[in-house]
Amino acid sequence: MSTVTASEAAYVVAALLFILSLAGLSQHRTSRSGVVWGIAGMVIALAATIGLASESITATGLVLIVVATAVGGASGCGAPGWSR
Repeated sequence: MSTVTASEAAYVVAALLFILSLAGLSQHRTSRSGVVWGIAGMVIALAATIGLASESITATGLVLIVVATAVGGASGCGAPGWSR
C-alpha cells in the first residue's frame, strides 16, 4: 500500500469519526463520547497529513508542524480555564 493510498484511507476514517463526533455532541448525555470521537478523528487526520508530507518535507517544515501542533494543543488545554 502506498503512502497516498494509506493517507486517503485515513482521511475517510477521520471524516467518519468527525461525523460521529457531531452526532455525539448533539445530546448532553453523549457529549463526552462525541468529544473523544472528534479528538480521535483529528489525531488520525494529522498523522495522515504528516505521513503524506514526510516524503518531501524539510526539517524546517517538520519543526513548524510540531510547533503549530504544540501551540494549538496548549491553547486548547488552557481554553477551559479561560471561561471561568
